[in-house]
Amino acid sequence: MKKTGTEDSFEASNEEIETVPVAKGEVIGSSAPNPSVESDVRSIIAALLGIPPDDMDEHRLLEDYGMDSVLALQLLHHLQARISSEIGMDDLNKCHTLQDVISLSLNPTHPEHERKLVPDTP
Repeated sequence: MKKTGTEDSFEASNEEIETVPVAKGEVIGSSAPNPSVESDVRSIIAALLGIPPDDMDEHRLLEDYGMDSVLALQLLHHLQARISSEIGMDDLNKCHTLQDVISLSLNPTHPEHERKLVPDTP
């Protein structure tokens, strides 16, 4: 997928996003790893960024891959549709890495996800 900077590129990327069936609410309240959610989140983000899912380092900043506010809105739409409607933009804005987005997706309503995603400030 080529990033052209136009709205047409998003429509094309929609077709390229690999989906993994996940029941809504399947992992809410669970802290156990869920490979299907992790895989789905990784696939969604990779498709939006136009890179292979296996090339993503889960601890690298998403902005280093080219994530911007427009892509973040598209990501939010996909996460709400496929993972949980409980995920909000305020929560997503606290995510800086793939691992942060996975953690949020696994526990969208868990009060502790905010502490995990936002570094302590002195």
